[in-house]
Amino acid sequence: MEIGENHGNAVEVLLGFFQKTSTVLGVADIQAGTASNVIPSRVDTIIVISDEIQFRQELSEYLSYIRTQFDCPDITFDIEKVQENRRVITDAQALFRHIHAIPVGVMKMSEKIT
Repeated sequence: MEIGENHGNAVEVLLGFFQKTSTVLGVADIQAGTASNVIPSRVDTIIVISDEIQFRQELSEYLSYIRTQFDCPDITFDIEKVQENRRVITDAQALFRHIHAIPVGVMKMSEKIT
């Protein structure tokens, strides 16, 4: 994603999807961002889902919406199965609501800049 382009924050896009789907049962890991002053263009997550077919269908519909909303036809999601024992946050919807409510972006410009 390029600065100044009409692209979304990858974390917000992912959490927006998580709030719309009922198939995500838990979250084991979320990794995003490359620097403190960069809008995340990539996010990696390990999740537990209830129904792979429904998950893929809902994801496909959501991606179509995001591609139009942000004019970014190159947005992709890769899905792979992971067989690992990890701690999982099971109240994922509450977690997503809280993370999604965190303000991102410029909160206030410096009054010293003219």
